[in-house]
Amino acid sequence: MKILNVLILLFMPSLGFSDPLARFMPETVVGSVALKNKLVGTTWVYKWRGREYLFSFDADGSISKLKSWSMVNWVVTAPNEVVLEGVSDRMVLLFNDQATGFTSIDWDGQKTSGEIAFE
Repeated sequence: MKILNVLILLFMPSLGFSDPLARFMPETVVGSVALKNKLVGTTWVYKWRGREYLFSFDADGSISKLKSWSMVNWVVTAPNEVVLEGVSDRMVLLFNDQATGFTSIDWDGQKTSGEIAFE
């Protein structure tokens, strides 16, 4: 049951974008580009299991500062959504409207969050 809940949470945001015409509406594309521009070069505090970790979104689509995510790439998939792609897994970050914080389900299924540290 837990795995089903995780799958639902991970794929729910993309349900609205299953129609290619909706996914590539000019407003959606502009919003996605705007989020990417806001994130490039920023540093974030990732909160997982009571600890905090710093990471940054690099312009080339990689993640820096967090060594355990050195092989992780990021891509904006919607105006408030970023997918982190690891070697064999993905994690979806859902950003608030101001792009100052996000929620997610971690690689291990734990609910996590993050907030901008500094730009």
